[in-house]
Amino acid sequence: ECQKSSLKDLFKNFLSDTIVKQITKECSKVFPLENVLIKKVKVLKKPKFDLTKLMELYQSNAEKQTKTADPAATNALSK
Repeated sequence: ECQKSSLKDLFKNFLSDTIVKQITKECSKVFPLENVLIKKVKVLKKPKFDLTKLMELYQSNAEKQTKTADPAATNALSK
């Protein structure tokens, strides 16, 4: 499941506790677990680096920041 998804989707899964539920379910066959938490994630294999995807993410984040910025504050800074 981790190999098929992108980094963004993977972190969404970590934050939404779907992987925690899977771990709890699979381990309950051997030993019942409670309060399962993911504290650290280690990358075992370097992902393929795609510069175009990185730039697309950067551009979309920059556009979101400019849209959320106050137009009056932007005009005050330009003067």
